[in-house]
Amino acid sequence: MKTFIKILFFVILTNLVKPQWELRYNADFVRQFASDWNKMYLGRNNGMTVYDFDTKESVNLTSLNSELPGNYINTFLPMPDNTILISTNGGLAVIENGVITKDKPICTSYPDNDARDLYKDSSGNIWTFSSHKVHKYSSGSWNSYNISDSITYRFDLASLFFHKDQCWAVFNDNTKTETVYYFSNVSDEYLKIAIIADSGIVRTFQTKEEFPYRQGSVSFISVGDDVFLKNGDGIYQYRNKIWSKTNIFLNAPFEPFWLSDLLLDNNNNLWTIVRDELANTAHPASYNLNTGITTHHLTTEDEKYIASMIILNDGTNIAFTRFNLYFYNDTGWTRKKSTDLGIPDSVYFTYPVLVNSKIYTVVSYSPKKDTNIIVGTTICLDDGTQIPPITKGFPYSTITQLGIKKDGKGMFKGRYSYNEPYQYETESGFAEPDMVSNVSIIKPCQDGYVYFTSQRVTGPSGTTPYLTTWDGDELIKRDMGFIDKKPEIIDFDVIDNYLVSIGRYEYSTDSMNSYLSIYNTSTGELKNYDKSNSCMPDYYYLRDGYFRYGMDTIPSYVNVDNDMNVWIFTWESLIKFNPSDSKIYDIPIYDSTKNYHISLKSLNFDSKSNELVGLYVDFRNINHSLFYYFDISTEKWDSIPKTDAGFVGKYITHKKLLDNNVWACDDLGYMYRYAGKGHFTPYNLQVNGRPNLGFRINDFSIDANNYLHLGTDIGLLTNKTILTGVEENTIIETDRISISPNPAHDFIQLHFNNDVKLSDVEIYTILGIKIIETDYKDRIDVSRLCAGVYFLKAGDRMYKFVKM
Repeated sequence: MKTFIKILFFVILTNLVKPQWELRYNADFVRQFASDWNKMYLGRNNGMTVYDFDTKESVNLTSLNSELPGNYINTFLPMPDNTILISTNGGLAVIENGVITKDKPICTSYPDNDARDLYKDSSGNIWTFSSHKVHKYSSGSWNSYNISDSITYRFDLASLFFHKDQCWAVFNDNTKTETVYYFSNVSDEYLKIAIIADSGIVRTFQTKEEFPYRQGSVSFISVGDDVFLKNGDGIYQYRNKIWSKTNIFLNAPFEPFWLSDLLLDNNNNLWTIVRDELANTAHPASYNLNTGITTHHLTTEDEKYIASMIILNDGTNIAFTRFNLYFYNDTGWTRKKSTDLGIPDSVYFTYPVLVNSKIYTVVSYSPKKDTNIIVGTTICLDDGTQIPPITKGFPYSTITQLGIKKDGKGMFKGRYSYNEPYQYETESGFAEPDMVSNVSIIKPCQDGYVYFTSQRVTGPSGTTPYLTTWDGDELIKRDMGFIDKKPEIIDFDVIDNYLVSIGRYEYSTDSMNSYLSIYNTSTGELKNYDKSNSCMPDYYYLRDGYFRYGMDTIPSYVNVDNDMNVWIFTWESLIKFNPSDSKIYDIPIYDSTKNYHISLKSLNFDSKSNELVGLYVDFRNINHSLFYYFDISTEKWDSIPKTDAGFVGKYITHKKLLDNNVWACDDLGYMYRYAGKGHFTPYNLQVNGRPNLGFRINDFSIDANNYLHLGTDIGLLTNKTILTGVEENTIIETDRISISPNPAHDFIQLHFNNDVKLSDVEIYTILGIKIIETDYKDRIDVSRLCAGVYFLKAGDRMYKFVKM
């Protein structure tokens, strides 16, 4: 009987396959608003939602499906010609008649690749900035001011402030804080100022002696010749180039609330929130700059803690709590219940904004998980219009770490540790595991599961002895041994159906034992090695209060090579593990004067090159980074500078995937295959005719189906075809060969016609990796292969079979 067999040819993907990308994302984090009356534009940190007022329909736009140059939407600025200027982390674009374009002169001539907040000064000039530069658009051209010309240490620009004809560039001193403009989990500001005139930088405020900065948030108000600054200890006035502290709002027991900004209304009144900390009360207060009179507001309301206030662009003053909004005009205050304005009393909402003469807010949190309104819904306080976010059932706007199971459900972490913590996807939704720390290693295995570290033992213990996975809604904790010794898993590798982990446990008051565990996911067999039955090293540590400082042979990474050899990288050596006689190799020294060994950011085995490759970062000189690689065949270390490794953009990370090869990614959205000797080769992702995404890839993974997943700042991108390495587009009728059983478990039986003359047979993974080459025989053992799809090459033909 004739059978239909698909002949699958290995192809060059750039020529034959157009992969389809699927995006999973969260659209809750609305941060910017604009409208052209027909549509509402909602800017997020991962793209933009466009809502049509007539059709009541929304669409999500990113740089992948629109002309947006970047996906972090910083500002919408209405322009005199009825267009809307957009600033993003990729540059500028314009909305004109509902269409986004980046071909306007103001965009194409912009001299930077990052445009943060947009401002318009009193002369109508447009200003923006990037990490180190301030840009001014005047009379149809851009002029730039490089703050690095005056500031030589690490810094990151945070905002601009305008006083008379000068621009004050406010920046974070990154030698004092890690807070930066984009994606900082904690706002720990340490601010300084550079003052810009047309001629350039004319003055800086960098020390406490030069200006009255206190660590934390500040706000500025320009009034005539004066600047008023509010920081954590009061209000300061800048006049005639001198700072002096004022008594404004200091009226015991009340003092300015440190979380509240300083505001200015149209009647020359300064406003802020004042608080009596002991009585736990707070309310708005105003100070008239003409009369010097301070007025306390809303003191007789039933609500005694009114700690939020905003003055909109039209002069509307709004103080608010979760349950009430208070509107102020010349006749006094008007209280409106939030429920009367369309806001359920079960939710929290953001500061109101003014868009085309209407006031909007966004539902930011629902402690009771109100099912009547979705977090991220935009609400118009004037007419009750609700704009719900596009919902995908996915809680992450960004992905920084991931692993995907064969069934498509994954383990994720996002940029925001509070809103986007580690969660694993179950049949009933997303669940947050009980983790000892906010750091976990996540890896998929050929058994179709994803395993992760840092799962806590039941109870208050801080030990982490498990490699954890899940099935349905149930967590599965793989005990990797020594659980009675309160161990901690440090690293693990996966190869075929094996989980190989290294860890440590304390065996005396100042000493630790290292251990190695090898678990077979097919049979359940577990092998354990430590000092008692092998050459696994121990080490000692020094204790300083709660902290321990490990010394000498601390294990860091574990890898398994093509021959199932286990390689362990420690602080002082590289170990080729053998229970009875391990072989120890020296590791390179980066400082011969102090005998300091290299400390690698990661170490991974690459099957194709037969090398271990890791990155060394010299924190004394961040630009002096090297890729070190150990050639297993020659047993020698070597290195090349990271700048010579082949990256187009800024290197982000590298790792070994399920194909047993090392891949890498960068901030321009390029993927790379490791080519050996420290070099990486770009891999064509085929995105709208481009080889790269155009924005940062944070993490990446291949699952047991060989689907490629990219963790990015717009969400999770998945492609189910790009890494298959084959194209199934030709079906021919043949009875020359058959494979049975198919699917197979232990063996496959080959049946050829008499006219087929073969000397050898090869078997490849779906990624095109040759894993078996044997002389021709009718019966081939495939019992050690992982479950999945494979290709048998017989002569010039390729045949598919499935291993169960």
